[in-house]
Amino acid sequence: MNAKGEEQSMRKKKAITLQHIADAAGVSVQTVSKALRGLTGVSEQERHRLFYMAQQMGYASKAQERAQTVEQIPLHSSKPYRFKLILPSRSSKANLMNPLLAEGLQQKMTLLGHTVEQLALPAEGKLSVEAWARLHQLEHYDGLFLAPMLDKESLEAILQYSVPQILIYFVKPGMRADSVIWDVGAAVRQSVEYLVQHGHHRILYIGDYLEEWRGFVLRWDAFVMTMREYGLTAAREDHMLRVRTTDRRSNMDEFAYMVRKMNITAVLCGVNYHLSWIYRACAENGIRIPEHLSLISLENTTNPSWPELSRPKLRIREAGARAAERMLWRIANPNAPYEHTMLQGDFVPGKTVMSL
Repeated sequence: MNAKGEEQSMRKKKAITLQHIADAAGVSVQTVSKALRGLTGVSEQERHRLFYMAQQMGYASKAQERAQTVEQIPLHSSKPYRFKLILPSRSSKANLMNPLLAEGLQQKMTLLGHTVEQLALPAEGKLSVEAWARLHQLEHYDGLFLAPMLDKESLEAILQYSVPQILIYFVKPGMRADSVIWDVGAAVRQSVEYLVQHGHHRILYIGDYLEEWRGFVLRWDAFVMTMREYGLTAAREDHMLRVRTTDRRSNMDEFAYMVRKMNITAVLCGVNYHLSWIYRACAENGIRIPEHLSLISLENTTNPSWPELSRPKLRIREAGARAAERMLWRIANPNAPYEHTMLQGDFVPGKTVMSL
């Protein structure tokens, strides 16, 4: 694009207003404003539609432009950048969240004129990480985004490359790369506090506990810490159903036994893919939610099967967008110290928690 074309493009983007978006979407300006500011009164589906439409039309608020200028994030680059989003192998459970993550990342980079290609790690035993990286020429990209739940060996191998990298990861202290991630610790704290405020003291945490995945460990640590701050006991052996197997029947039987034995009044599901068998176990044992048992689950988005579920919002899509900004910031500021960002969402009260 020549200089005149670039100038016209920039004027066009600046000319886009909330009214233009509202007219194109067939809604009011107030609805568009609420959606883009993250306020209540707009469904998740409608918020997503309007947000995407605003980005496609090139809308950026004055506050967004000021923030990007202050953080030295280039709004317009002299050349389009090419990035890779590195994903776990296709068999990983992390795939449940990666579409949201990739969407936020892609939308932000597309708006700024750059491209992001997705690339999954090879299945175990198929190809070494080094050979896989050479095959896909990772060193020739302008930067790499590393998605959650990459195995330790692959993560360490990829970090050896000298290109800019942003970890969308629960990093350990001392990792030499910038990171952006949604704050699961804050989400668990919000959940426990909400349950305690509604009179629940016998709370059961259900989730994986795999030390190699810091996100799972941080969930449990936040549960223990918040329970203790309220003077409640949370010893691992009697307040956590530690999911060790893919055998749903075993998990369901253990869940029903623990609820009865400990007189549990509320459950916090730390990983959303366990929610379906929790509901099934309740149905089989005559446990009604929330009349007999209150329930909160950490969800990636509104669950279509249980739209009225009480849940903290995990800012996964927003983490993708923020990771894009951090990548451009890192390229513009190659010698700046590493920074780690955690995004905290609001709590959605829903209708699956009942006061005692």
